[in-house]
Amino acid sequence: MQVNLNYAAKERADVAITVLNNKIKKIDEIESNTNNLFLESKSTLAELNKCIAELDKSGKGGFTYDTMPAWAVAMNGDLLDKYTKSMLSKGRLNEDFVKKFSNLTIAEMTPVEKAVYDKYTDFLLFDAKPEDMNKVVKHYYKRTIDGVLERKKSADELVAALNLKINKHCMNSPKDVGSRILERCTILSVALTRSDAYKIGDITLEDGHYHYKYTKYRYSDSNNAAPITSHEEYTTDEVSSTPTLGADNLSKHKVEYLKKLLRKDLKEELIKMTINVGYDFAMPELRISEKLLKGGVETYLECSETAGKKGEFGIDSGGISTVSNSFKLRTSMAIPKTKEGELIYNMYPTNETADRVNFYNEVFKHYGKDPIKLDEALNYPEDANDKLKNLNEKLGKKPYKYKIYNSDGFKSVDDINRSF
Repeated sequence: MQVNLNYAAKERADVAITVLNNKIKKIDEIESNTNNLFLESKSTLAELNKCIAELDKSGKGGFTYDTMPAWAVAMNGDLLDKYTKSMLSKGRLNEDFVKKFSNLTIAEMTPVEKAVYDKYTDFLLFDAKPEDMNKVVKHYYKRTIDGVLERKKSADELVAALNLKINKHCMNSPKDVGSRILERCTILSVALTRSDAYKIGDITLEDGHYHYKYTKYRYSDSNNAAPITSHEEYTTDEVSSTPTLGADNLSKHKVEYLKKLLRKDLKEELIKMTINVGYDFAMPELRISEKLLKGGVETYLECSETAGKKGEFGIDSGGISTVSNSFKLRTSMAIPKTKEGELIYNMYPTNETADRVNFYNEVFKHYGKDPIKLDEALNYPEDANDKLKNLNEKLGKKPYKYKIYNSDGFKSVDDINRSF
């Protein structure tokens, strides 16, 4: 019995000793971990103090990319990776990402957000599908108290960023930029610049071209009358890769569209009238009324019996092919399918445009004329075209001699184009 008692007591003692040893081991681990954490926190605190000191030295402007320390580069890299991953899901734009950036102006963005914004605009120009563009249009408008949609400031900035990027891309690209990219930029610019939207529309891709249709308010002259909703629609047309043909097609489409309206809508007595549309017919934006063009261009009717001499319905339109050919510009057109739409186009440079503008400006300088700026040629091609016409007259009277290569001198704008 005593032996059994002694054995049982020994077993209990062994168990107690094992438990105590485990507790001591655990205490040792806690002590070791605590010591390591203390050392790590001390190291982290030292690193943090170093970062604070570096931030303090950077001044109010912060770091530049050239002077950014390693820890800031790593932090920026992590944030950039995080933002970039949040932008797309299965190759399409995430709506939360679009919503976040629609509420940010460029001035409010951090350097990392600006870098992501650059990737964002790249995607919209080169990879976006209608579903992506519709998410953008949806979030870059806000509804006011009276129920009308209002563009956010970020919408104007996005359009400016897209136009700047596509122009730089067109000039730096060794090959002609695809028409689809120009059309995509054009339709996005249209959709993000509507100031009278009541209901956000949709961008669709039909028969290889983009369509945008939205609902707007049309107010009555009577203050008591309720506003009437109407629709605006735009479609993009194929862009010719040849600059001159692009401009000529622009004029051709405008003339043909106006003729269709006349054939369909005007009464017999109006068909005999002459519509005189001069150079200003190539304005960037022409509003289509129920029967005729209205706004943006001065259009008027005159009684005439010689309309047939000028072509069908007496329409005579001057193109902008001179400026397009001289500066190697391409045209992106939007042709409305309904008479409620707007006839718009955007001009885009090519990889030769900047060189040609610089070359022509030397000629303008020679004759004491103001130079043509690149944005002037793109946004106001009719004005640039007028300058070229005036230059052509100057060349006819006093040819431009360029070094030793032309003894007779350039006698016309065409001579300069051929010799460029």
